Amino acid sequence: MQRIRITVVMATYNGARYLTEQINSLLAALGPDDEIVISDDGSTDETRMVVAAYTDPRIHLLPPGPRLGYQGNFQRAIRASRGQFIFFSDQDDVCLPQRIESSLAVLEDADCVCGDAVLVDQDLVLLQPSFFAARQARFSALRLFIRPTVIGATMACRRDFVMKSMPFPPKVPHDMWLSIRSALRGRLAVSRQPFILYRRHAATASITGNSAQRRSLPEILAERLRLGWALLRR
Repeated sequence: MQRIRITVVMATYNGARYLTEQINSLLAALGPDDEIVISDDGSTDETRMVVAAYTDPRIHLLPPGPRLGYQGNFQRAIRASRGQFIFFSDQDDVCLPQRIESSLAVLEDADCVCGDAVLVDQDLVLLQPSFFAARQARFSALRLFIRPTVIGATMACRRDFVMKSMPFPPKVPHDMWLSIRSALRGRLAVSRQPFILYRRHAATASITGNSAQRRSLPEILAERLRLGWALLRR
């Protein structure tokens, strides 16, 4: 059996509008023996139809299951993955060609790698050339705990590290959890290259770059308490 080197895991929910563009960009960047595992969380639009229309054998759409939420949906995709390296992907961004090779170049000596992103609007019109510059990003474990600046959709991690980090703590974003755990071990690599076109629109699930999704201070503090407690226990 062919050993899978790279798995892209994607969690979808009502993402039909931008999904084709994202899948096409990933297929163009991957090799013939890599795979994309897509877990859909009960979409009510044409998301599953969009994925099912592909005949590329690298794409694996998981069977329908119970609603799991954003975090649980990603964990389902991870458990179905086979790759030595796990790349995270959102449903509505665009993967840039350099992402895969630039990530692999450092993952032999790191648990996780993240990259910069070009911020664009829903029509891919430029908003900011660098997410890191816009956020004044810093990458120590403490800075990531206080002010998250890692975009999950730019992350790739070694399989063994991801599996040891699961299950993810409830109500803690997986990108925060994985980036801080790897930073604490001194094994978070950061690329200043942009890995994705990071689409900002009203339906975006990420909390890192959309002002419409800013949360209250009590919500943020509760999340940090959950994260801190989980880090202490692990």
